[in-house]
Amino acid sequence: LPPHKFRRKPRRGGMLKEARALSLVVAELKRAMELHEPMQSAHEGWAVIWEEVEELWDEVKKREQDPERMEHEAVQGAAMAMRFLIDVVGKRG
Repeated sequence: LPPHKFRRKPRRGGMLKEARALSLVVAELKRAMELHEPMQSAHEGWAVIWEEVEELWDEVKKREQDPERMEHEAVQGAAMAMRFLIDVVGKRG
């Protein structure tokens, strides 16, 4: 089946949520790019992404989860994945 057959129908207000999420990720990406040098290799990029995923996992495992903390860690992970695309994959193209 084509990929679009697996997509859920958009929920009401979904685009606002997506726009907010993307805005948070882009802001974190810009902040990280100002503070840190570019990722130098795929291995370094993977390590940075893994660290962020581990921090999110630590929050997820808690008995009493903090939605704001989980959001923060998820945003950092997504921003580092974007940075990987820019710094590592982008060098090759």
